[in-house]
Amino acid sequence: MMRKNLTLFAFTLGIAFINPFSSVLAQIPIPQPIEVPPATPETPAAGLPPLQKVDIDTVCTPQNCLGWDEQLWGQQGDKQALLTAIDNSLRYLESNKAVAAYQTYPITEITLDRVRRSLVRFREVVINSQSAAELQAAVRREFVFYQSIGNDNKGTVKFTAYYEPVYTASRVRTSVYKYPLYRLPKDFQKWPKPHPKRIDLEGKNGLLGNRSRLKGLEIVWFSNRLEPYMIHIQGSAQIRLTNGQRTSVGYAGGTDYP
Repeated sequence: MMRKNLTLFAFTLGIAFINPFSSVLAQIPIPQPIEVPPATPETPAAGLPPLQKVDIDTVCTPQNCLGWDEQLWGQQGDKQALLTAIDNSLRYLESNKAVAAYQTYPITEITLDRVRRSLVRFREVVINSQSAAELQAAVRREFVFYQSIGNDNKGTVKFTAYYEPVYTASRVRTSVYKYPLYRLPKDFQKWPKPHPKRIDLEGKNGLLGNRSRLKGLEIVWFSNRLEPYMIHIQGSAQIRLTNGQRTSVGYAGGTDYP
């Protein structure tokens, strides 16, 4: 199955590129971000490394322990997704960016080669383990555990996640697929401010079409107006095309919605 990537233009905030194939336009009434000075973390104790080696048998309790990773097995298991993530990490480690990062890594015993060998072995363990219990036992037996000191030197850390929806769209407008997603206009930097609102660019019903200032910039069309709107909010999406191909869109730029 062929896959290509698109970049889109948002009607309020811009969207970062995925790959230069097309660009898209979006607009949502989100207030402009306010710059907030970053919080100053507590000063680490002298010589305290950002990661500390821990004894998993000592710190692990029934309430606070390694997960069983049951979702890796069964008909709906996502073991392949984990293997793909490991492969992506291994590819990153081959990059010049990774080489530069590990040259200045603050923990000298954690080298690029050690991380690479750990990932290769972890991949083998994931493939060869027949159950969640077997996987956990192998990880406990073969790997060394480190805990981050966090942003307060007490282990407090923050986790973030990113969701990329999958939508169906058409390369051509039809009676079903009629709500467009737009690429970034070439002259967008010259647009006078305040920028036009969504209703000015799309129409009240989203079907302004040939009367829109964005005429000719359509990339794909959707069967309902909510899906391109959600892409404007989310910033990117995977697109399943009606011709069987797949592509993706990502943020390229956006209007300065007043």
